[in-house]
Amino acid sequence: MAVLNRNGIADYQFDTSLGNTCFGDQPKTGFNNNALVVSTDEYCGTNEIEIGALAVVISKPQLIVQAATVNDQQAGPVSLAGNPVVGMDPAIGTGTGTGTAYFVNSVPSLPDGSNNPVGDTLGLWTLTNSASVTTGLGAIALTGKVLPSEPYAFPVPATSTGDGSVTTVDGIPITSEAALAPDDSRLSGTVEVTRDPFGGIQLWTALSAALTPMGSSSAVDGAAWFKINATKQRIAQQGYVAAKGANLIYPALGVPRFGTPEMVFTITSKTINPSAAYTALGSGKITTVGAGTGPHLSFSDAPPFNEPRWGDYSFAQPDPSGIGVWLATEYIPSAGDQNPLDNWGTYVFEVNPLSFGQ
Repeated sequence: MAVLNRNGIADYQFDTSLGNTCFGDQPKTGFNNNALVVSTDEYCGTNEIEIGALAVVISKPQLIVQAATVNDQQAGPVSLAGNPVVGMDPAIGTGTGTGTAYFVNSVPSLPDGSNNPVGDTLGLWTLTNSASVTTGLGAIALTGKVLPSEPYAFPVPATSTGDGSVTTVDGIPITSEAALAPDDSRLSGTVEVTRDPFGGIQLWTALSAALTPMGSSSAVDGAAWFKINATKQRIAQQGYVAAKGANLIYPALGVPRFGTPEMVFTITSKTINPSAAYTALGSGKITTVGAGTGPHLSFSDAPPFNEPRWGDYSFAQPDPSGIGVWLATEYIPSAGDQNPLDNWGTYVFEVNPLSFGQ
């Protein structure tokens, strides 16, 4: 981890190996007033079995001054309702002078590690006393609660514009992908924070799910979204975003202080090259801002990997002005911006009520 401020750059390392028996994968980052909060998925033993998510709570004041030693505390790996938790995403910017932070997880897999065909719960995690990593008074505590939710079916391969043909680049086989990998039904974007008029904390997030739009006979990939009242520990609102005949993968929600939440994602189909698109939540309208220039060409489909791969994340953050949001997702850029071994790129843009740019 690197900290950059007017003093320069300082690098820090925090051990997530749990006694040199595990490695932490897919780190996700959030924060509150007291601490930087990171989660990792822990893979352990010679067979690298996933045993659950680990929370790492790091002193924010010590990071800011680039202290020679920065304190941290850890909680986990955790499970909930008998199921190891994966993809436990920390909330970004909860404030909370009381030292509280939050995480949210979905349930993409069953206790035996197989895919969960249809999830219908989320996990809400409350971490208290985060200031203890700096003060040394007491210790953090992490508790989880199961929240009943709308169902979210495990994603299907996202039909795309490739024809399955294989070419060779520098001796490496490159596949033109007829379908993109939507990964699984883990939360694929950030956990955003808003506050209600009474000071309650609301958490917003989204995930990929197989949906059958009205008038369709087969499932496509869409998004399930959730607004969680963290103060009352319940889901306050939820819904779906889908497009007939097209797949929407890796959704992320950006929630401005003023205005409508915006969802970003990659859109693709048999006739739509992987493109960057977004929708204003509840509008029923999808806008493509970065049109893909061709199919996804990738080395990952061939040996030794033998697995298609599109990506892991989209991202969203409110503009500091409070009006509008910045969004980012993957697409196929122009030829001059492509890597010949894997030709995806990232499109970054702003959406707000007054202007639109990138």
